[in-house]
Amino acid sequence: MDTTFIHRIIVEEVSLALGCTEPAAVALAASLASEAVKGEVLSVDVILDPNTFKNASAVHMPKALEYVGPEIAAVLGALGGDPKLRLQVLKHVRSKHLKAAKELLEGGSVRIGLDPKKKGLWIQARVKTTRGKGEAIIAGYHSHIHRIKKNGKVIYRGETSRPLTDVRGKLARLTLSEIYGLTRHLDRRDTEFLLEGLNVNLAIAQEGILKRSGLGVGAFFKEQIRKKILADDIISEAKMLIAGAADARMGGLDMPVMATAGSGNQGIVVTLAIGAVARKHGCTKAKTAQALALGHLLTSYVKFFTGRLSALCGCTIAAGIGASAGVVTLLGGSFRQLEWAIQNVIGDITGIICDGAKQGCSLKLSTAAESAIRAALMAMEGINIPAGEGIIDTTIDRTIRNLSRISEAMREVDRKFIEILNERKILCHNTSA
Repeated sequence: MDTTFIHRIIVEEVSLALGCTEPAAVALAASLASEAVKGEVLSVDVILDPNTFKNASAVHMPKALEYVGPEIAAVLGALGGDPKLRLQVLKHVRSKHLKAAKELLEGGSVRIGLDPKKKGLWIQARVKTTRGKGEAIIAGYHSHIHRIKKNGKVIYRGETSRPLTDVRGKLARLTLSEIYGLTRHLDRRDTEFLLEGLNVNLAIAQEGILKRSGLGVGAFFKEQIRKKILADDIISEAKMLIAGAADARMGGLDMPVMATAGSGNQGIVVTLAIGAVARKHGCTKAKTAQALALGHLLTSYVKFFTGRLSALCGCTIAAGIGASAGVVTLLGGSFRQLEWAIQNVIGDITGIICDGAKQGCSLKLSTAAESAIRAALMAMEGINIPAGEGIIDTTIDRTIRNLSRISEAMREVDRKFIEILNERKILCHNTSA
């Protein structure tokens, strides 16, 4: 395999996203359905898989900060979305679209349904306009268009995702050693793109801290460092930046992030943990890009086994693994030390649940940052959780695959959370009625 293969992975798995990627995917599906028929939007109906429903339910939206949930994402996508922008679909939404969206929402013309039988990402949007009915389905990955219909007739059918032959499947069949080897030879375009992604995420982090967006966790860390309550070290800086970016994103700040493996928060953890260490140690651009490439690839690799969306928090375990490996690379560690760092992360934070995208994610992301960097620093000193303890297996590849079994076993956790979410929505609806 050569630089062409790693370029394909980076193109597929690392991309700009505006707002949380699940609502963005909902908006994308609705925009595709609306574009298929044109005309004035009369109603929007969307069916979601449980995990997309979970992740879209409580996060604030760019362009409409006072709203949360898939309803606002769907209607804004139908009214003003630009599907050519993929996960930045709402970039050109204006006040006129928000006004029309409010009218449709208040009139009960936007409906969200849940299909509990769907596994993996599934979004089916139906938009009725003055010129007919459009339908679009996104499945498997956040911007993978499965099918588009115009007045009942299929006008587009995407390629069926084949895990054994697509670029993600090919990545998953590699060993960790092979993936590590891939990242040692990046071409110029990928180096520049990865460094641009770091700068994009640094920008939203700094803005989130300045504006005390979301829960204000990034700003909190900055203040604790200023007061010398927290040390001014690489772990504190990484936690501050990562929390600030998550605060901004989950709070609906109208700025893009560079996402990885379908998640902006995963992209934030990988890029900013690595970026903080690179800045503190004065690493070269080439070394930083290599570390970023490894971080992104390993995040995607882990997500292939745990599932694109699951009960395991990918922003901690998958991105934490990617970030720790990247940090070892920056510090000049050996491949063995890289394995140790990953084992330390897996033994530390496996089991943190995903209870939906929301402002509180900034806390989990800062936890992931600390775990990832600490795991790498410990590995550099020869400290690692040995094989045979917990889910740490005889090889690093078997250990990573064990995460798939844990994720599968936690499906009941997802079902229980959806129950809680639905009960709360019913209670809130009755309270406000």
